[in-house]
Amino acid sequence: MLFLTMSDSAIYAVCKPSVVAEVIDGELVAIHLESGCYYHANRTGAVIWEYLEQGLSEQIIYSEIRRRYSIDEKRAERDVGAFIVRLVQEGLIRASNGDNAASAIMQQSAETDTDYEEPALKKHEDMRELLLLDPIHDVGEGSWPMQEVK
Repeated sequence: MLFLTMSDSAIYAVCKPSVVAEVIDGELVAIHLESGCYYHANRTGAVIWEYLEQGLSEQIIYSEIRRRYSIDEKRAERDVGAFIVRLVQEGLIRASNGDNAASAIMQQSAETDTDYEEPALKKHEDMRELLLLDPIHDVGEGSWPMQEVK
């Protein structure tokens, strides 16, 4: 097991409660409840998302992606950096002061994966009107919309 402590590089947080997300079968599904858009990210993107949710710094995420997929440093920084920029542009994450994660320690298995693919985020707007009309925007403990029980 690998134990990592936070570094001084950028830390991000999910834009809750406006954004709800779940990793399903290794892929990310996220909904921006204010815009009505939903998103899908491939397996590499889902791994990065999970690291972001844990409060890991951008530098640690670069290192973990390099280690996990055995890719070179420049590619990891380019791919992860571009994915994070896209998440910020879409309003799914925001820069964080790191207060809630400053003392976080990540316990990570030595899991490796040889099937690296550039992290990709796909935006879907085909259900925008329905999502904006849907009244189930109350978010439960699991960060997923919960319908109010009457």
